[in-house]
Amino acid sequence: MPRTAAHRLTPALLAAGLVLSGCSSDSEGAEKATTTPAATDAAPAEGAALAEALSVFQPYVEQQAGTVATDVKRFTDAVRAGDVELAKELYPSSRQAYTRIEPLVPLIAPGVAEVVEAEPPAGADGTEDPGLTGWHQLEWDLWVAEDLSGSKATADELDEQLATLSAAVADVTVTPRDMVRAVAELMELAADDAASGAAEPWSHTDMWDLAARVD
Repeated sequence: MPRTAAHRLTPALLAAGLVLSGCSSDSEGAEKATTTPAATDAAPAEGAALAEALSVFQPYVEQQAGTVATDVKRFTDAVRAGDVELAKELYPSSRQAYTRIEPLVPLIAPGVAEVVEAEPPAGADGTEDPGLTGWHQLEWDLWVAEDLSGSKATADELDEQLATLSAAVADVTVTPRDMVRAVAELMELAADDAASGAAEPWSHTDMWDLAARVD
């Protein structure tokens, strides 16, 4: 994310998160709560925090989803050309825009994530073809098989799915709750997957994913 946008978004997200996290506790204690001038005065500030966060986050999501198909095509073109070294070089950067908005992908284009981010089952033999779709099948083709002769169909499908994502984003409005949950999930993914090395089992390009998730 551009630094200026990140600097504007971070405090607003924190404020929005505090507002939303307090919703359930507020509801539970509603019978005992008493409205005070201070509480009344806080409401406009809370609304302003949410509006500020969304004013940055919605265009950011649209921009990332709108460019992901273009970003990945450089990679898939190298795959179709059979250029293993170039495809390896482009693999991690092709995933950046997608990774930044990954928690929102099911909201924007249902079904796309299951195809483009299919992962091998736990305990699978990493030396055997996992028979996946999307990025991780191509990751295996590049770093284990080092052979792209059978990868064209996977590359074509990846392009098609991400074009669907890019086209669908214009019809989606991100809510404050979507926004806060997405950011929280990105932080969880950064801790659980990218930092552990689980996100990219064959290429070991996890630091690229980590950078995108905390961008």
